[in-house]
Amino acid sequence: EPLLALGTSRPSADCYLGVVCLGWLSLAFSTAERREVAMASSLFGGVHFQEQIPLTYWDTIQSGWPVFAFMDLVANSVRLDFPATDSVDPSEEWFLRAAADALVQQRALPNEASLRYLAETASVCSRGRA
Repeated sequence: EPLLALGTSRPSADCYLGVVCLGWLSLAFSTAERREVAMASSLFGGVHFQEQIPLTYWDTIQSGWPVFAFMDLVANSVRLDFPATDSVDPSEEWFLRAAADALVQQRALPNEASLRYLAETASVCSRGRA
């Protein structure tokens, strides 16, 4: 209960990473609806990670704050909130099959295939652009 009260307050602190961690932690224990709004319209989902934390990956790790662990916790909650479907857009199926084959055969996917895929899906939000 005290952690929830702290997480829902608007703390001011000199430790920016600590405040960010507290935000991620509060998101992890929020309702799915609140998490969806936050991920769509706040610092926690609306901006690129490097805008949120102006440190390198290694500097963030070295700080000792569990930023990435909390991000993972939220990511797992979001996956449960919005389960993936098994449906694949037919326009993307050939590319996904080619990429899977390349992985199994431990070879690089030809650039031509990647460029063709991006060109063909230019008008939609393809997995390659997401």
